[in-house]
Formats: sequence, C-alpha cells, structure tokens
Amino acid sequence: MELNKDYIMINSSYGGKQDWLYESGFIKKKEADKSCGVTACANVFYYIKNEKNKDRIKKEDEKANYLEIMKDLYIILRPRFYGIPSLNKMKRGMLKYAKGKGLYLRAYKKGWFLNKVDQSDFIKNALLEGHPVLILTWNFKDPQFKNHWVTLTGWEEKDGEALMIGSNWGIKKTYSYTKWMKGKSLFKGALYFKE
Repeated sequence: MELNKDYIMINSSYGGKQDWLYESGFIKKKEADKSCGVTACANVFYYIKNEKNKDRIKKEDEKANYLEIMKDLYIILRPRFYGIPSLNKMKRGMLKYAKGKGLYLRAYKKGWFLNKVDQSDFIKNALLEGHPVLILTWNFKDPQFKNHWVTLTGWEEKDGEALMIGSNWGIKKTYSYTKWMKGKSLFKGALYFKE
C-alpha cells in the first residue's frame, strides 16, 4: 500500500528537502541541517492540503508554496541545535500550525525507549487510513535515521520482509522495518494526524 504520490511530489522532489530553507536565505546552513522535523511536518501538511484539494491543478511554483509552509512551521517549531527531540513538541507545533490554517487535527503517537517493541500495526493502520506517518529515531547507527525524522508514505511486504516507504531528503526511499525496529537506539517514535 502506498499513499498517493501526487500529494507529496514537489516538482520532481518526493517531499521536501531541509536544505531549501538555507538555499532560500531563510536560515543558515547549520540551522537547516537540524530542520528534518520541520521538513517532515511540512510533508504531512502539504499532503493533507493536496488531498483536500484533489481537483486542484498543480503549478510550476509548487516549491515556492511548499517553502512557505516550511518557513511558517520553522517559526512555530523552533528547532534547537539538536533538532526537534520529541513527539510532543512536534505534535504541539503541528496542531498549532493547522489550527491557524483553519484545520482541526487530532494527533496519534507511539513512542518507545531502549526496547524493540513492534509498532508495525500502528504505522500500517495509519497508512491504510490514508495518513502519512512521521517517525523519529534517536542515537541510531544508520546515518539515514540517526537523530532524524522521516515521513512514511507506504508499506509493503516483500519476500517475508516488511518495508517502509518514505520521503527522506526529497527522495523516495525504502527501508527495512525489521532492521529499523530491532536496531539499537535511545528512542523511536511514530506520529500521525487526522481530521
């Protein structure tokens, strides 16, 4: 199962890139490097916005529209030198931003410390209902997840392996759920929103 890719595509990019905040002159490079949470959150809101306006014709200026969402979220979320470290901070920021846009969302979250609790049902059910899922990982050895937020947009089972499909650095990527779930980390969590 995979969410509608048209709702997350920004020109030829699969979701946003945190470097866009720096390239636009909005913030410094070191601040953009800690803005993965802002980007993941912007991916979710961009998806929700496009899903609500299914008949809207996408224009060439999608990146500019997306960048405005990123900038607004950056101001609300205010990432620190270590980024956005918790599901609660992300949840509060996203709900505040959505409310300011006249959108009333409910947040659903699961987090786990220092253990390997299987949360695949939580993630799969959210995706089945049509909601992108934000995952947060702290102190993980794989650099694609280390202290990082990723937006999940799909799930598939292939040859007995569960695979997560997501947007990371504006690229569509596939990750082994088992390796992510079983890999040692201080914290893992998942968060999604619905009206």
